[in-house]
Amino acid sequence: MIPLQKKQSIMIVVIYAFIYYTWILLWPDLKLVGSIIAIIGPVLTLLFISCSLQRIKEKEEKNFWRIVFIGCFSYFIGELIWRYREYYLGIDDPFPGWANLFYNLFVFIYSIAVFYKVYVTGKKYRTIQVFFDCFIMMTVLTTISWVYFLNPLLDKASSMFKLAIS
Repeated sequence: MIPLQKKQSIMIVVIYAFIYYTWILLWPDLKLVGSIIAIIGPVLTLLFISCSLQRIKEKEEKNFWRIVFIGCFSYFIGELIWRYREYYLGIDDPFPGWANLFYNLFVFIYSIAVFYKVYVTGKKYRTIQVFFDCFIMMTVLTTISWVYFLNPLLDKASSMFKLAIS
């Protein structure tokens, strides 16, 4: 049986997703409301995590959720940048841009949080081996992606910032 708090959280997520995608499908031209709804999602996430952080007593668990909170805050900053450029300035966010930097930072910090959780709860030496195995696989996949997909798309005059974000 799912506790009441988890049921309420699941319902909030389902209602939010329903409202967001319904708005996008039915009224794609009204960008202000869509932008507000898109920003409310990360704000709700930050509020839920901060409320949970106050109730958690164990140090390792609290550290994990702090790292996740920092990652979600990075995503929130990326979303603010993107929505500001899209709605207020009326221009498309360039790729790669500052918003993409914060979105990628979110993924990196979230990966650190998962690694921390596995490291703390699992066997330490086995976790390090799995981490390096994943790192090797990601290096191979990144190399293949670069050679066959990204390099032909990027022009040779790209800046170092664009190269790093891509």
